Amino acid sequence: MYIKGTSKVVIADDLFVTKQFDEILEIDYFRAVINDSKLSKGSPWTPNQKSELIDVFKNNPNKKYIKFEVRSTKGELNKFDLPDESFVQGVEIRIYREDVFKIISDGNDSFGEVLDMNKLNFK
Repeated sequence: MYIKGTSKVVIADDLFVTKQFDEILEIDYFRAVINDSKLSKGSPWTPNQKSELIDVFKNNPNKKYIKFEVRSTKGELNKFDLPDESFVQGVEIRIYREDVFKIISDGNDSFGEVLDMNKLNFK
């Protein structure tokens, strides 16, 4: 799925989205857990993932979440199990710092260690 941060588009390997309700602001919003599959712990994030997601949390330790805009088209989105009919191109999603993960893959559809990027201070 394609999501846009401040200025660049990020391609998420896995984006798990749920509809939430903010009781303080009394609004619905979409919250996403993002996961990227890598071949090793040391495999780098893409430049856009790094600048729009990883570096933002790394350089702003008090930042709770980052807002992204869904950029995938309706045709692309229809391939997924969407959380709600209002989840369309242009909708805003929040990715919270505790919802960023890297999973180590062997390249053959087998997955091993799950790295919680928040616990690793986004390093």
